[in-house]
Amino acid sequence: MLLCLSEPVEKARLLSASILFKFFCEAPAVDEALGEVLRALTARFGSEDIERVAHLPPVMRPDPEYKPLQLTPIEQSDEMRQSLFKLLQLVLHRSSDEAVLSHLDLAVGLLRAGAMDVCPEVKCLALEAVVEFCSRHQNMLLHFTEPLARSLLSCLVHQHSRIRMRALRALTLVISCGLYKYNGEIINMLAG
Repeated sequence: MLLCLSEPVEKARLLSASILFKFFCEAPAVDEALGEVLRALTARFGSEDIERVAHLPPVMRPDPEYKPLQLTPIEQSDEMRQSLFKLLQLVLHRSSDEAVLSHLDLAVGLLRAGAMDVCPEVKCLALEAVVEFCSRHQNMLLHFTEPLARSLLSCLVHQHSRIRMRALRALTLVISCGLYKYNGEIINMLAG
């Protein structure tokens, strides 16, 4: 069913997303499928290398961009991206801490891609997911606070006030997850 998320026909993708959502609502445990679901969603959101520097050696990588950026996802349908993000929220909510820890990079990448999405509804879902994720997995996110905060910058300057307010709430929780060193970088980013 996860392979159907990449079908060329949008109706088939929407149907498979709704079937997967219903399945994971009723499934007794989702930990074993978490990795597969996150990899399938990563392929649809294009979140494996958001900053487009993974192919460069660490010495040649530029400093992270602090300007608010928006990400153009592989999935072009706003409705489909909303369905996929609801599926992501459900799977992350029902997974154990151990399962999330083993796939933390993929989960954070998807949350960042959602916050940088061009669709306001997807941004709202992503901000809700960031709030829940940070409150549930605060101890795991020490080294992810700066990238998460960078991805929230596009929400802080958005034209809709509901997105700006949710971004402030999410940023507050992201900062509470980090160490002083990373929080200093976030404050510099916001000030500069």
